Amino acid sequence: MICEGLGFYGYNYENNTDEDLPDYDFNIEKARKSPGNLTLISSSYQRNVLPTLVSEKYQEDQDFWSQNKFSVFSDVSMSREDCLTESFRNTVNSCFVDATVFQRNNIREYLSLYDTVIIAAPLADSSMCHEFYETFRLNRTELLELVKRGRVKFVTYQNLHRYDLAFIADVLNADPDCVLFSRRLASASLIEIRKKPVYLVSPLILTCNTVFRKAAGNQEILPSKFWQRHYRIMVPSSSTH
Repeated sequence: MICEGLGFYGYNYENNTDEDLPDYDFNIEKARKSPGNLTLISSSYQRNVLPTLVSEKYQEDQDFWSQNKFSVFSDVSMSREDCLTESFRNTVNSCFVDATVFQRNNIREYLSLYDTVIIAAPLADSSMCHEFYETFRLNRTELLELVKRGRVKFVTYQNLHRYDLAFIADVLNADPDCVLFSRRLASASLIEIRKKPVYLVSPLILTCNTVFRKAAGNQEILPSKFWQRHYRIMVPSSSTH
């Protein structure tokens, strides 16, 4: 299905199973301590490790990327708002507070100036995970009430296992749409990057745009020879300029 989705039709595929392959031994503590961990984990295993609501929301985030990854790179009509959940689209007057590892101020200082405070959730192995309530000068009951009212939201842009999953589940139980996961966030960021003038866009983005649009079966209009010469963008020799 994956190959045919990329345009490879008419092939006969043979599936072989290695019966001697050992079971996947996934260590959640090791994953938390591995920045940028790109290990692929089966969704069935995720369901056994993650709290139910966290697993459901994380799966929704994965499904969004699977269904929209080509559009993110090629559909000029796709906007940042298309990548955000309704809860985040309706956020107007807001601020972003990075609380992954950094100490922050009393949350009332932010709430007095902004309607919504968007917080980068603390990492499980950072001191902020244990000092979160003390740093923001509030307790768990007050935080959950703010989440219910839509005054506080969270983003998790690193490997999910690096976060305190009990904390993520806690806020999701208060408001199922209060957390923006990594794939939607990355998609929105890529679309914003795409809006920049071409001379400010990384050659990697331009090359990825070419690859993804070709994989999607669309006719690609490659960058001009000027950009290829100055940024050394690699393109197939058989492509039309």
